Amino acid sequence: MLTDWAKHTVVHLDENHTVVNTIKDLKGPWPAEPCGNGNTLVSEYGANRVRVLDKDGKAVWAFTDCKNPYHAQRLPTGHTLISSTNAWFEFDAKGKEIWRRPGSYATGAYW
Repeated sequence: MLTDWAKHTVVHLDENHTVVNTIKDLKGPWPAEPCGNGNTLVSEYGANRVRVLDKDGKAVWAFTDCKNPYHAQRLPTGHTLISSTNAWFEFDAKGKEIWRRPGSYATGAYW
């Protein structure tokens, strides 16, 4: 996965570096990763949200209760871990929030 902040896109490449899919019209995408069923997990830093998008760029799941999410990762358990500038979050495989840990770069409140 390649994210392009300036072009507002995520490009999915296969093992031969051939473009498999391009998702456009994102708001400040940061890291993105495939998450099964042709879907993509993407942090949209500029939109204060994390979404799972299908191959056409339509939202399958979204989380918007975060400020500037800079990383989202699908864990081996199927859970999703999100890091943002105001907190950390974990969601189960069905998208239900399991825990939240407030924290901020501004306040220095970390683990």
